[in-house]
This record gives sequence, structure tokens and C-alpha cells, in this order.
Amino acid sequence: MMKGLRALREEAPLRGQILVSHEPKPWRTEDGIEVLPVEGFLRRLWGDDLL
Repeated sequence: MMKGLRALREEAPLRGQILVSHEPKPWRTEDGIEVLPVEGFLRRLWGDDLL
């Protein structure tokens, strides 16, 4: 699942990586990928917290 995000990071400089999932709580991988529950992602997106 995160393999694609990690490969993309090698191709282009990115400000951050977010994986939207059905996980109950947000967490971050050791290499900095942020895993967000769908509801949390939408809240941040609608609140202009992601751009």
C-alpha cells in the first residue's frame, strides 16, 4: 500500500505523503508517511489544512 508513495517520493520532491484509510486513529510511519482516517482527512481538507 505504501510502496507506491515511497516510489513517488523518489521520483519527485514532495512536501509530504498522506495515506487515507479506514484506520480508526491517525498515525505516522517511521519514514514520515501520515496515515489518516477518512473523516480526519476530509476535515483537514475542508478546513484548508492540507494545502
